[in-house]
Amino acid sequence: MANDREGPDGDAPEPAHWPAPTWDESREWHRPHDMYLAHAIAWYLREGNPYAAAYRNEVGVKWLGLNQRVFFIRIDDGNALSRIADRLKNQRDGKK
Repeated sequence: MANDREGPDGDAPEPAHWPAPTWDESREWHRPHDMYLAHAIAWYLREGNPYAAAYRNEVGVKWLGLNQRVFFIRIDDGNALSRIADRLKNQRDGKK
């Protein structure tokens, strides 16, 4: 990794700060803490905060090293998010 803002394969840099969603963007969610899983996980892996605001931005998906471009799964359970994030991180790092 060239620097802490670059993805693990030297791909697109991660945003230095993912701003909170505007009211218009948050209206898409059923509740304020609902978020798109891929970006929630990307933020969780970087910051350790499963409830951080997340943008639907492919940078987060690329940073995880996943092939899927868009996730439509929503999650509002921080413990489940933590387990999923750990599983994906281990998969990304080649662990079982």
